[in-house]
Amino acid sequence: MPGLAEPITGSIPESMFKSLFGSDNPWAVILFNDEDHTFDDVAGQLQKAIGCSRDEGYAFAHTVDTEGQATVYKGDLDACERIASVLEEIQLKVKLEVQ
Repeated sequence: MPGLAEPITGSIPESMFKSLFGSDNPWAVILFNDEDHTFDDVAGQLQKAIGCSRDEGYAFAHTVDTEGQATVYKGDLDACERIASVLEEIQLKVKLEVQ
């Protein structure tokens, strides 16, 4: 009986990742609800991350609070990674997703 192949482990090199998913493909930053941050925290960090107004930040925070999550930005992979990094500075829970 032939042996099973060894599983491939490790991470995908960034160049291969970008060739598979491309930075031109539309990506989204999804922000998730948590019980640790206030509306002020979320709105302020969204202002910093995506350049929205305070009112727009509160609108996103309200959506996250009522629906459990919200898409707060769509764009290329590099921009989404930068935005997610800023949101994660205060331990907001985010996910990047191919659209």
